[in-house]
Amino acid sequence: MPRHRFVIAGSVDTPIGVTISTKFQIESPIYLKAFVDRSDPFSRELVGRQADSLGDLWGRRQLDFAFTKYVPLGFITDQTRVRMRLDILNVMNDRNYTDFNNSPLDPNYGQRSTYSTGGNAPRTVKLSAGFSF
Repeated sequence: MPRHRFVIAGSVDTPIGVTISTKFQIESPIYLKAFVDRSDPFSRELVGRQADSLGDLWGRRQLDFAFTKYVPLGFITDQTRVRMRLDILNVMNDRNYTDFNNSPLDPNYGQRSTYSTGGNAPRTVKLSAGFSF
C-alpha cells in the first residue's frame, strides 16, 4: 500500500460539443515489510524498506485522457443520440512495476524482481460507441 497518493481529475465542454476529461494520479513507492528469523539467540525482527521507484521519486504515475462526443438523432425521438468516445490511457507510457524482492536477507531486497506491471496497462487507445434512446 503506498503511503501517499494524489489524484486529480477534471473535464471541460468545448465549443464544438466535445467533452474532454482527464485524470492524473501519482503515488509514492510501496513499503515492503518482512520478518527476519534468527536462531542464536532466537529472535524475530520485522524489517522494512521502500521499494524501488520509477527512477525518480514516484512509485506509480498515470495520466489518462478521454474525448466524448454526443450526436443527436432527432429524427427518431428528441432524446435519441449516439455517443462516441476515445480514451487514451497511460499517455506517458509509464511502466508501473508491481513485483519487488521482499527477502530481507537478499542483497537485492526492495529492488524490482520482474518486469510485471500487474494490470497497469501500457499506453492504450480505446474507441467506444453507444446508443441511447
